[in-house]
Amino acid sequence: MKTIKLKVHTIIITHKHGEDVFLTKDNPTEMQLEEMKKWFAKAYEVGHVDIQYYRYENVTDLLSCNEMIHKFRNMC
Repeated sequence: MKTIKLKVHTIIITHKHGEDVFLTKDNPTEMQLEEMKKWFAKAYEVGHVDIQYYRYENVTDLLSCNEMIHKFRNMC
């Protein structure tokens, strides 16, 4: 049986109300990021929007909810 490694690409959109995080299966191009920035600003009626492609990870490498809680407990 062949194992398929799925990748998750993280995009962070920062605006006056805070930050939004989007996960996609495809690596976005610069043109797609600019298009997302334009339409996000228009849809949510915010003046300045900053968009950043953060990184990608394999789905199997992501932490589970319990692992994330444990990580936060150790940080406090």
